[in-house]
Amino acid sequence: MIEPISIVECCDNMEFMVKFPDKFFDLGCVDPGYGIGENWTKSKNSIHYKHHSSYKNKSIPTKEYFNELFRVSKNQIIWGGNYFTEFLRPTNSWIIWDKLKEVEKTFQSECELAWTSFKVPTRFFRFQWDGAKKSTETGSTRIHPHQKPITLYQFCFEKYLTPGAKILDTNLASQSSRIAAYKLGFYFWGCEIDEDYFKEGCKRFDKECQGITEQQGIKVKQQKLFL
Repeated sequence: MIEPISIVECCDNMEFMVKFPDKFFDLGCVDPGYGIGENWTKSKNSIHYKHHSSYKNKSIPTKEYFNELFRVSKNQIIWGGNYFTEFLRPTNSWIIWDKLKEVEKTFQSECELAWTSFKVPTRFFRFQWDGAKKSTETGSTRIHPHQKPITLYQFCFEKYLTPGAKILDTNLASQSSRIAAYKLGFYFWGCEIDEDYFKEGCKRFDKECQGITEQQGIKVKQQKLFL
């Protein structure tokens, strides 16, 4: 089996996208900041959350960002698309992710919406998730405050793509999208502007997909028990 391409950089997403020709990617699957003004800080139980200028989410992405995303990709799945309607055309092809939360115990959204460019009916996906605190994705490490499960991206890629497709993610964060693409054999390119999130996301990818862990600053690759 040929190892799928998986290329990522720590850089601004506009600087990343300009490198690619028109419609290079089959899918741009992105999760931009929603502009909801949340401030996250590091704490004992969430050491990788930061009070960082790029994650204050005081404003949504610019029109120029969406123009560039549409230029380099043939189709798009945009999480939080309901926040960006001023830049997106009307669509009847949404993805609704039901997080299966206990309603009486949370003030957070019970589901999330993704705008898609595909001309297919709206899809519904159920998967329990409370930021990795409560999930069937056991052992998941929460790196980013808006982290999404690998299983969600696997659903998106399997439902909307054909083998050999090329995927772009302009907001890698915890790299769930990259891990899903790699495990399914899709070609993948992505970027993340924040150095801390990028570093931790790469560690997560190495562990999930390469069996590589870091012990006392030394990378160790787990040996396969069976050939």
